[in-house]
Amino acid sequence: MASDEPIPSQPSDGDLDKLFARLYDDLRNIARAYMAGERVDHTLQPTALVHEAYVRLISSGADITDRPHFLRLAARTMRRILIDEARKRKADKAGGQHTHISLHDDAGVVFPKVDMIDFDRALTKLEELDERQAMVVELRFFIGLTVDEVATELKVSPRTVKTDTQVATAWLRRELE
Repeated sequence: MASDEPIPSQPSDGDLDKLFARLYDDLRNIARAYMAGERVDHTLQPTALVHEAYVRLISSGADITDRPHFLRLAARTMRRILIDEARKRKADKAGGQHTHISLHDDAGVVFPKVDMIDFDRALTKLEELDERQAMVVELRFFIGLTVDEVATELKVSPRTVKTDTQVATAWLRRELE
């Protein structure tokens, strides 16, 4: 199956297992990006995060359409897992440490250290205001796609992706301050 080839509308577990195996390195890169900003004694490792996300995706019965869609859902699922862990840790330790992440794009560090729970809240709010800008953030910062790859995925021009990235980044910075 080519990278942009559609996934059958009713993929079997075997189809999803093959897709998972083919995209395993991409999924580990996404997990590593999330885990890079985590504290060193975090209970989850990138491999465990990938496998937990896969299990949740399969059990959710999500309608996965193609490779980029699968990666986007996997990244969102990984983020949810880490948010759940951070909330649990915060509840276990009143006043406990927040989980911080660093976000990078192909031009460098965009958000050096942000609280994951706050970032998730802000990204969810952005998604309500402008779904495409939120998708651009997910695709660029969490999946690591280039401007051209995001443009292809979203069927917009590279200029639109650049503008959405700038506007979304500025909005998120304001929201997080």
